[in-house]
Amino acid sequence: QHLVEDLKNHNAQLLEQSLIDPLTGLGNRRMLEYRLDVALPLTRRLDCTVSVMMMDVDHFKLYNDHYGHPAGDQCLVQIAGVLRDTFRRETDIAVRLGGEEFLVLLIDTPSDEALRLADAMRGMIQAMGIPHERSPSAEVVTVSVGVVTSPPGVSADIDRMVACADEALYACKASGRNTTLARTLKVQEASL
Repeated sequence: QHLVEDLKNHNAQLLEQSLIDPLTGLGNRRMLEYRLDVALPLTRRLDCTVSVMMMDVDHFKLYNDHYGHPAGDQCLVQIAGVLRDTFRRETDIAVRLGGEEFLVLLIDTPSDEALRLADAMRGMIQAMGIPHERSPSAEVVTVSVGVVTSPPGVSADIDRMVACADEALYACKASGRNTTLARTLKVQEASL
């Protein structure tokens, strides 16, 4: 019996480790997929909005090259802290996709509120004042955020939403960085 209990506990720890990014403590891609399997059918049944935020640290390679990888890791940990503080509902899903890229999925959050939250998060990260001497766009670490919302009645295809949020993110970078851009998914885009 004791051996079975130990095995169950060990398996539970392994599952948790496979879902959590070890650096930031946020979920990882696998966690996102795991949670989406539950969340998306629920949003369809309840006919509610789904918003996806794609966030990227501006000029992070320059940061790492100048300050070193341990400082870059610490920067990512601090940014993850802002994400945890901003997105606290049980239905909010914040993950580190890899490198300096993060994704947040919000359920039942209208597009204007998703944009407000994304911009507030962007402002909090800038307000931390982490020095970034090599950044051509700011003296401190900043982020760019692309947001896309699938309104009620439009079935959320997560791959398409992530692609649209990524396009919005790159539009932010093209327009000077340290900004937030939002789009609403249209019916024809949702079904592509």
